[in-house]
Amino acid sequence: EEEDEEEAMARRGVKRRMRLAQFLEEEAELSGSELGSEDEEDEGEGSEYEEEELQEELPSDEELQDQVNRIHMKQVLDDDKRRLRLYQERYLADGDLHSDGPGRARRFRWKNIDELLEAGLAGGDEQEEEEEEDLDEAEVQRRKNRLEREQWLREQSSSTEAQKEEEEEEE
Repeated sequence: EEEDEEEAMARRGVKRRMRLAQFLEEEAELSGSELGSEDEEDEGEGSEYEEEELQEELPSDEELQDQVNRIHMKQVLDDDKRRLRLYQERYLADGDLHSDGPGRARRFRWKNIDELLEAGLAGGDEQEEEEEEDLDEAEVQRRKNRLEREQWLREQSSSTEAQKEEEEEEE
């Protein structure tokens, strides 16, 4: 009985293999693989797509380099912007990012400005007048010195001229 079962199983396996082989043959006929492909028929002619690729003009090396540089710089700029945004989010307090709104309003105040203004209003005019007088006195002194120098130079030049005349007369 065991031999009969083995023979039956062998027949079933053979039948399955035959069905599978027959199925594959039928599918191959439908797809046309046995007839040959179009590529094999047109071996000498070449593909029209291949011809188009050959006819297409390629940009020069300089143009390619410029395009690559532009693309690279754009990627670097985008990367830098992304990093900057991450750093801003990490280190700046909320609302301090420039793109979050109108930005922070900066108010600068002098330390102790109120005290200086009060003191300045009481004695500020007197200090300004004293400074102007100091400047005026310095200007007057400078002019006086200049006039004295000019006068001394005139005297020296006139005395040298007088000496020359005397020497000429003596000769």
